Amino acid sequence: MPALKMTPRPHQMLAANAATAGLTLGPGQVMPPQGLRVMVNSATGSGKTLMGVIIAHQQDLPRILVLAPNLDLLAQLAADWRAAGHDHPMYGLSSLRSTEDLPCTTDPDELVALTAHLPRVTVFATYASVGLGTLQRVHEAGLPAWSLIVEDEAHRLSGAAGKPWAAVLDNTRIPADRRLAMTATPRMWELAGARDDSGPDAARGWQGGSGRSGVRLIASMDDHELFGKPVFELFLGDAVDQGIVAPYRIVCVEVSDPAYQAALASGESPRSERVRGLRLAALQAAMLRTAADYKLSQPLTFHGRVAEAKAFSEGLPAAARQLAAADPSYTLPQGLAARWLHGEHPPEQRKQVLDDHHAGVTDAGIPVGLSVLSSVKVLGVGVDTWCDAVYFADVVGGMPDIVQALGRALRMRPGDGKVATILVPVMLGPGESADQMLTSPAYDDLARLLEALRAHDAKALEALAASALNPSAPSETAASGLDGDPSVPDTLRSDDAVDEDGTGDEPDGTGEGLLQFGTPRTTGLISRFIALRVLQPEKYAWRRGLQEALAYRAAHGDLRVPHDYRTPAPADGNPGDGFPLGTWIAEQRRARRAGRLATERIQELDTADMVWSQFDAAFEDGLTACRAWAATSGHLLPRIDAVTGDGFPIGRWLKNQRAAARAADRAPTGTSSIGAADGPAGALTAQRREALEQIDPAWCPAWPVDWQRAFHLARRHLQDGGTLTGHSVGRLVIQGEDLGRWITDQQNAWGQLGVVQKWLLSSVLGIAPAAVADRPKTKPALSHAGKWELNLAAARQFQQREGHLNVPRRHAETVGEQVVRLGVAIANARARRGALATERVEALDALGMRWS
Repeated sequence: MPALKMTPRPHQMLAANAATAGLTLGPGQVMPPQGLRVMVNSATGSGKTLMGVIIAHQQDLPRILVLAPNLDLLAQLAADWRAAGHDHPMYGLSSLRSTEDLPCTTDPDELVALTAHLPRVTVFATYASVGLGTLQRVHEAGLPAWSLIVEDEAHRLSGAAGKPWAAVLDNTRIPADRRLAMTATPRMWELAGARDDSGPDAARGWQGGSGRSGVRLIASMDDHELFGKPVFELFLGDAVDQGIVAPYRIVCVEVSDPAYQAALASGESPRSERVRGLRLAALQAAMLRTAADYKLSQPLTFHGRVAEAKAFSEGLPAAARQLAAADPSYTLPQGLAARWLHGEHPPEQRKQVLDDHHAGVTDAGIPVGLSVLSSVKVLGVGVDTWCDAVYFADVVGGMPDIVQALGRALRMRPGDGKVATILVPVMLGPGESADQMLTSPAYDDLARLLEALRAHDAKALEALAASALNPSAPSETAASGLDGDPSVPDTLRSDDAVDEDGTGDEPDGTGEGLLQFGTPRTTGLISRFIALRVLQPEKYAWRRGLQEALAYRAAHGDLRVPHDYRTPAPADGNPGDGFPLGTWIAEQRRARRAGRLATERIQELDTADMVWSQFDAAFEDGLTACRAWAATSGHLLPRIDAVTGDGFPIGRWLKNQRAAARAADRAPTGTSSIGAADGPAGALTAQRREALEQIDPAWCPAWPVDWQRAFHLARRHLQDGGTLTGHSVGRLVIQGEDLGRWITDQQNAWGQLGVVQKWLLSSVLGIAPAAVADRPKTKPALSHAGKWELNLAAARQFQQREGHLNVPRRHAETVGEQVVRLGVAIANARARRGALATERVEALDALGMRWS
C-alpha cells in the first residue's frame, strides 16, 4: 500500500501498533468464531480517526467497514480517511448525496454489485443502517464477511441507547474477522433522578427540583467479549499533560437577573413564553460579559429549543449594544458574528456556517472579534467544530447528549495559548444567592456537567474534590497552570486562601483552576458542593444497591442476577424506574477485580453471598449436571444435543469444555493454567480438568467423542456378560448406539484407525479386523462418523504427500480400496464450518486447512 499522507503523532502510533497486534493471529492460531476484537480508548481530540486509518493501513486488509452514529460524522470520516491517504475504492451505504470520492446507495443489491468484483474496498455506513436491517440484507445478498469493522464512537453501542444497534456486535448477523471499537468515553454515569429535558416543554432553573440521590451507570464498554479488550488507553488528563489536547476549565456563571426573578416571584410559570424570554435575555448578557472577561472569540452555545437558539443568535448584536450602553465597563467586541444551526439545516448550509465560524468572519468574509454559533442537537457526536468555549444555555437531553456536547469544547487543539472553557450559567431564583449552592436547585446543571466530565476525565473530578479538601496541595487537575493564563480575569485570580486551622473557610476567587466562579468561594464550600451534589450520591447509590441485592437473594435464594435485571418499579413510577441491580452487581465485580472496591464493601457483599464470578458459578452448575448424567449413563460422553431432565444443555457444555481443554494443551510450555486469570485465554484450568476427570477419565478423548461413547458402551456390555460378535445391524442397540453396526464398521475399516484405538478394540473388547476375504464385496454403508474418518484419512494422506491441503475441487484420493472425492469433501467442510464439531475443525486446522 502507498504511504499515508499524514504524519502520525507518537501516541497515535502507539495506539495503532497495540491495536494491530491485538488484531493479528499468532502462529498456529485460527480465527475464533466471534473474530478478533480490540478497543482503543483515547481522549476526545486526540486523533482517533487517523489511528483507525493507520490500523487499517498496517493490516493491509481487503474489505473494511467503517461505522459511525450519524450522517454528518460518516461524511467527515470518509473525507478524513481519503485525506490521510487511504487508497481503497470507497462507498457509502447511506442516504448521503453521492460524490466522486464516495458514491452512496441504500440498495443492498446495488452495493453488492458495486463491490463484489473489487479486490479491496472500504464501505462507510451509520449504525442506523444496522438498526433498519439494511446492512444485514447486504450480507444476505451475498456480500462476504468484512476483514475489519471500525466502530467509531463505539460507546453508542452500549447501554439501553445502543440496543437498536446491537447487531453490529453480532458476528452471525454482521460477520467480520476483526473489530476495532474506538471511543473517548467508554463509561457514562448519570445522576439519579436526572430527566431528559429535551421535550417541547423543557425548562430548567429555579423550579427544577434536584431529587439527586445517587448515580447510575448508563453506558459501559466493560464487556470485553463484545467490545474487545482495551489495548490502548489515553485519558483526557493524560492527554492534556502530554500536550495532545488543550487544558480546560469549567466556569460557573451565576446570573441574578431582577426582571427574571420578579416574574417568578409573581407566580408566573418558568415555562411561560415571557419568563423564557427574560431568561434568554439574561443568558445573552451573561455570555457576552463572560466572553469579554475571559477573552473568548469563538464560543458555541447549546440550547434545548430551536426557537430559542434562533432568538439567542439573532438578538445577540442588539443585546451587546444594550449591555454596552448600560454598563460602561463592558467593551463591545471588534465585530460580532452570530449564527445558529439545527438538525433540519441542509448539510451544505451547515458546512458553510461552520467554515465561517471557524474562520471568525461574517457572512461577507469580514473578520470579527467574537463569532458565536448557537445550535440544537446538531454539533454532537464526533463532529469536529473549532471553538474556544462551550456555553450551556440549556443542559438538556440525556447524559450521552451532555457528554458529547461537553466534548466540543474539549476538542480544542493545543499550542495556541488558549484554554478550552466550559461555561455553565446558573439562573438564581428569587431570594437565592451564590452562598446557597449546596441546596439550591439552580446548581443542578452544574452538578450534571460535572458528572458528564466524569465520562471524559474521572481523575480530574476526583482531584478537584481532593484539592478542595486540601487546598495547600498542588493541583493535579487537567487545568493545572491556569494561574499563568492571561485570559483569566484578575478579579478571579487569587491564591488559595486557607485559615489557620486549615479548613479553607476564607474566601478565594475561583476555588480551583479547573472549577471557577464569578463570585468568591471558600475551598470548604466547593468541597462540600462536590461531595454532596456530585460525589456523595454514589455512596447512597451503593447502599441502595446492597439493599436491593439482599432483597433479591431473599426472593431467589442467590445473587446470580441477570445483567439486564431491574427491580420492580414503584407503583407510581414508570417501568424503567426500577433499580438496575444486574448492572450494579456487574459493576461490583469489575471494581473488585480492578482493586477499587473498598474492603468493607467486599465484606458486606460476602455476607450477602455475593457471586463474584459468574463463570465459576456457571462451571459449578455444569459440574453438578455432569455428575448426575454420569450416575445415570455411566459416562460423560453425551451427544452434542443432549439435555438433562432440568433443561441443562450438557452435550454442548461438554463440547465447549473439551475445546477449552485442547486450547490449554496447545498453550506454550510453561504457560500457567492453574487459575482462570493465569491461563491462556479460553483455556481450561488444571483444577477444572481434574474435576471432570474425577467423574470420567475419558471425558475428553483424542478421537471423536462418538467413537469413545460407542467403545464405552460396548465395554460395559461385555463386562455385564454380553457378547459383541454375531450381532446384525439393529439388534444390539444401547443408549441409542447401534453397537453391532459400529463393531462391523471398526472391523472393516481397521486400517483407518489409530494405534491406540486398535489396541482398545483388540485388547479390551477382543475384536479383530475382518479378513479381506470376509469383507463385504460392496462398499459398506458408512455412518456419518465413518465417512468423516475416511475423509480425514484422505486429507492426511494428501497433506503428507503434497505438503498442503489446497485440494482442487475435482480431485479424488484413493485410501486403501476406497476412492474419496476429497476436493468436494474439503469444499463442503469449508462451507459448513459453523456447523462442524470443534474437534473436527481442530483436526483440519492441524493439517493446515484454509477456511477462506
